[in-house]
Amino acid sequence: MIKIKAYALTLGLICASFTVQAKEAKQPEWVNNPYTVCDEDSFCAVGTAKSTKMATADARAGIAKIFQAKVKSSFSSSVSSDNDTVSSEAKSKLSEESDVLLKSVEIKETFTQGDTVYALAFLNKPKAARIVAAQIDDIDSKMESYISDDDAASARKAEKLYEKRRELNELMIVLTGKGVMENFSYNDVFKNRKEKTKGRDICLKFSGIQTEAFKRTVKNVFKDNGHVISNECSVTITVDVSAEEEPFDVEGLHKYAFTFSLKAKDSRNGKQTMLFETTLTEAGTNEKKTLPFITDQFKQELTDAIGDFSF
Repeated sequence: MIKIKAYALTLGLICASFTVQAKEAKQPEWVNNPYTVCDEDSFCAVGTAKSTKMATADARAGIAKIFQAKVKSSFSSSVSSDNDTVSSEAKSKLSEESDVLLKSVEIKETFTQGDTVYALAFLNKPKAARIVAAQIDDIDSKMESYISDDDAASARKAEKLYEKRRELNELMIVLTGKGVMENFSYNDVFKNRKEKTKGRDICLKFSGIQTEAFKRTVKNVFKDNGHVISNECSVTITVDVSAEEEPFDVEGLHKYAFTFSLKAKDSRNGKQTMLFETTLTEAGTNEKKTLPFITDQFKQELTDAIGDFSF
């Protein structure tokens, strides 16, 4: 019995010793200053949370904030609670390019102290620059093809690609200090689009749910993309908006699924083509009063899609 007690006491002392050692684990320097272990070729950030997954997500968000500070654009980053990714609410097209880079962020180290986990994230700038350079090279090849094509839709695609390239070039400057020389200037793609969309007058018609503000929004998107709106044209585009009510348990409000569709009709041969369709959901007091709440989202989707219209 004495031997058993002595063994139990020894085991208890060993366990206590491990506990003390765990509590006394020295906090690494990078917790307060990540650049003690990161060189000038990297962007580094430290994240903290109650779990490893949350801490790594917070660290990745820290890298995103570096881009937010250094690039002339804006996007917000928040931590996702169920994985180690960064959930980004896009406030500019640049966020899409930034997210590509964030996928190459590596978690270099983690450290746990009490109930707090620290994670060190780093992004190797030369590696990230190679990713961006490859994307710019791909865009340059596509732009060359689109500009040499006589189709009006190709001219609009070239202009859209130029904007994306400019945003990527901003990232390149952040990563390397210099951008990639352009094969085509903004004047080149602008003049190309103006020449190839000349005479592309369209008529616009609206059906279904509509407001004057919604009509103006749609007209402005077409104008901004090189179309001339006329009463005499060879192509008529009909914009239709319908809504279907969905279950919604909030007194005084109704939830609607709005379906937006755009069709083009060639007056010369009567051929009709579906150009674009999307469904967006929003809540409001009635269909017409709810439409303004979702118009900006529709405008963005239409703007993204219009470069692919061919009629």
